Amino acid sequence: MLDIKCFKLKHNKWVAQATISLTSTFLTILCAEMIFYLYPQLIHKGILLHMSSNRLARAYGNNPAELVERLGESPWIKFKPGVTVKRWVRPHEVSTFVNEWTTDRYGFNNDLSLLDNKAVRMVVLGDSHVEGIGVAKNEHFAGVLTSRYDVPTLNLGVQGYSPQQMMGVYKKIGPTFSPSYVIFCFNGNLFSRSLLYEKGNYTGGISSHIPLDEHRISSGVITESFFLSGLKACLAKIFPEEKIKDKKDNIPNKQGANEKKTEKLIIPPSDIVSREEFQRYIKGNLSAYFSREYLDLSDAQVQSDVNSAMRITKKVISDFDRLAREHNAIPIVFVMPTMRYLVEIAYPETYKEMIKGTFIGMEYWANEEILSFCRQNGISVIDGIAPMRDYMKKQFVENKEELVDFKLLPFFKIDGHPSQVAHNLYASAIFTWLKQIPHNSSREE
Repeated sequence: MLDIKCFKLKHNKWVAQATISLTSTFLTILCAEMIFYLYPQLIHKGILLHMSSNRLARAYGNNPAELVERLGESPWIKFKPGVTVKRWVRPHEVSTFVNEWTTDRYGFNNDLSLLDNKAVRMVVLGDSHVEGIGVAKNEHFAGVLTSRYDVPTLNLGVQGYSPQQMMGVYKKIGPTFSPSYVIFCFNGNLFSRSLLYEKGNYTGGISSHIPLDEHRISSGVITESFFLSGLKACLAKIFPEEKIKDKKDNIPNKQGANEKKTEKLIIPPSDIVSREEFQRYIKGNLSAYFSREYLDLSDAQVQSDVNSAMRITKKVISDFDRLAREHNAIPIVFVMPTMRYLVEIAYPETYKEMIKGTFIGMEYWANEEILSFCRQNGISVIDGIAPMRDYMKKQFVENKEELVDFKLLPFFKIDGHPSQVAHNLYASAIFTWLKQIPHNSSREE
């Protein structure tokens, strides 16, 4: 009888302790959730990475009305001066990615102290590849031209801009600085926006800008819960190498036949990886762009749109050339590669055959089309692809070392934007061209 009473007493005590523990745990989580709801800026960034954009907005204020200004004419929309733009990535995904910058007094990505009251000699126009996503203000090629080559350069690049918007920026702002040179930066991903803009349903990449870019920060479920997000953050810490996505595509082989292939995009947790890991990342990153589901160039409407976009882009470039000369500036078109050119690292022997009829092939075609157009029409043009190709071949194809350093890659492994390596190559190519001007005609490449 006594044993039964002792057992009941111990049982009741255990139940009471368990109840207290569960209640305390519940109340702690509830308090954390309430704190995050009311004061999200207090939460550690490692947990914020796994939360939804709605929650993140409360912490960092991503209301487009607070970040951008809408103009009465092209380019219609741009960042306001003095706003902080944030773009979060996991620390292990890329160690050198600069994820935060504040716009200058004109609303662009410049460190105006570099100019130090010097007269602006050059203005550059472009999209995010020019704006400098991922690099510091003194590390994008406009900053490098200013600080390293003593060519005071103003960066008027804006993420997501179309060719027409680049022209709009130059019309509104560029001539006020009376630059000697104006560079129109083109890449194969840019020209397709010209048709969207022409149809009136495109305002650029910042029209719905979210500083904490939701689709970049998590490959799994993005939660509204502090507890679940914290759990996910812990798992990401324990298992940093994450399989982001399986991409199944019809990838043409050297003979042109369709080979069913599954590539897994794995972002390595370290910058130093084996050559096998490096090749797996490159192929996984490119996999989707070989698919007809991504872009079906055999479709008549798609082909018509591509040709229309190119015609519009060529007209914009012609107008740019004329307008710059009217303002006594030398217009230059700078043709840049995108991360899709990494196909030359992944498939050095077969890429020319592989890219035919694919999105990557369209980018190659677009770049060659613009280079040819400028040369035929006497428009000054700099080929930024050639030095990039030479660098990649020497560093990643001819170099047979077993370990590869991602920091030497000209594009960030997280989102494909040009890294500091690429910006240095671009600045060098432009400066080399400028040095030739005293000895050659300004119209000569």
